Amino acid sequence: EAAIHYKRFHNRLATHSNPLVKTLSSIVIPGNPPRRLKRNWCRDMLT
Repeated sequence: EAAIHYKRFHNRLATHSNPLVKTLSSIVIPGNPPRRLKRNWCRDMLT
């Protein structure tokens, strides 16, 4: 049920008349690329 609510909310933002609100509807925050955590895994030590 939460997923359905979020999808409806997201679709409303995408069709909003205010351009600032439209930018909120993007899935990824603009200018904030997803980063991987810098971890040293055991398999990385083997190479």
